[in-house]
Amino acid sequence: MKLVNAELLLDIEIQENMPAELVLENPDMMVRVVKELYGACVGGDSDFILSIDGKELSIEKATEIIINPFSIDFNSRKIQNKLFEELLEGDSLYLEEKAILQSLIIDYLDKLIQNVSYEMITSNINLDILKLFKMYEVRLDPQCNTILETLVEYTKVLSRLLRKKLLVLVNISTFLDCEALKELAGMCAYQKLNLLLIESQEKTNQFPTKTYIIDNDKCLIIK
Repeated sequence: MKLVNAELLLDIEIQENMPAELVLENPDMMVRVVKELYGACVGGDSDFILSIDGKELSIEKATEIIINPFSIDFNSRKIQNKLFEELLEGDSLYLEEKAILQSLIIDYLDKLIQNVSYEMITSNINLDILKLFKMYEVRLDPQCNTILETLVEYTKVLSRLLRKKLLVLVNISTFLDCEALKELAGMCAYQKLNLLLIESQEKTNQFPTKTYIIDNDKCLIIK
């Protein structure tokens, strides 16, 4: 996978088993790059181009950027919609159970209606499974106690449910030590999720990465 920005002379190569690190020592450059990548992830214009084997990918569809790990939401609208879509794919497998459930609901409603003296009561007997999901608050509920656990569980959601190809973490070394980063990188590799770390300083004790540095003079150094 490659993430390219011709204006910044960046040609970042990212492999599943080898995360890339982009070090932006200049604060203005950090703001510019993170703002542009974030904008691209939510559908905005960007000078960045993401590709795999020469085929361009939509950054919005393929990439997730996390600036604040405390803001991770397992029940965002996009995750909920994808979860419901996947659950609904199994609807045709349980038609008999669905018919029984609908019959029980109708019988229950009829009994309630017969128990009152209003003749104008009516109901919709069509069972809407999507409304059932919402009524019973079907959602993801990972039991995470640490930022590492949260990120590990989130990589599973990104890869399996949202079909993301690239995870971008900004200054994540502020929250995770070297061993935790190794574990997270291992999980990303297992989930076939490429990992790009954007940092404001180079981390000498970090696990092996291909490192791209734009220093304070805005010169590009590749290690």
